[in-house]
Amino acid sequence: SHQTEIDFAVKRNDVVYPIEVKINPKFKLNHLSVLTTYLSRMTTKGFGILFYGGPALSERQGGCYVLPYYLVDELQRLVSSPDRYFLSPSCG
Repeated sequence: SHQTEIDFAVKRNDVVYPIEVKINPKFKLNHLSVLTTYLSRMTTKGFGILFYGGPALSERQGGCYVLPYYLVDELQRLVSSPDRYFLSPSCG
């Protein structure tokens, strides 16, 4: 059986939010593969978060938010109210 390993996880109100961190300054869809696999196998609530070296994307990608490193300090607020940070929180 293939195992999915995420970099980090945050749990809030019994929902686990998987987090991946990539050094790359350019976003690539394959960066989300571990997150989307985790989300499809492990949870029906929540979303994934990818931190990387580029700018934030305004819409969710495959059920995940794609954010620059500097927003890691906002992680608690993000999992509390993601629509505050994004134009289209229901996309993905």
